[in-house]
Amino acid sequence: MAKLTELVGIGPAISNALFDNNIKTVEDLAATDKSELMKIHNFSETRINSLLNAATTYLQNETRLKLAHETDEHSKDKKNTTNKTTDQPKESNIKEKKGKKGKKKDKQKNKKNDKKKDKKKKGKK
Repeated sequence: MAKLTELVGIGPAISNALFDNNIKTVEDLAATDKSELMKIHNFSETRINSLLNAATTYLQNETRLKLAHETDEHSKDKKNTTNKTTDQPKESNIKEKKGKKGKKKDKQKNKKNDKKKDKKKKGKK
């Protein structure tokens, strides 16, 4: 919960007046109706709008900061919990990474092996 004095335009006198009317935090101020604020400390409508805008902006910025922090923490957690499968690529992943030249060589090896098998079969007959 944020203190009222953290807002621009709220000093000790206004803070005390709000506090005496059970408005103790920025969240309380943002949730208070304009009509209620007009009864306090002879605030003008301009002053009330200024206070409410300051409170709303403050809370929005706090929310953004929290979300940014949570997102950073979440991405750090993801980096720390890597899968073993991603650390050591599988054979299928390696073959995919070989490219065209690697695939050609694999095909050539397979053809040679097939020819050897065929010769062995012919020799046994």
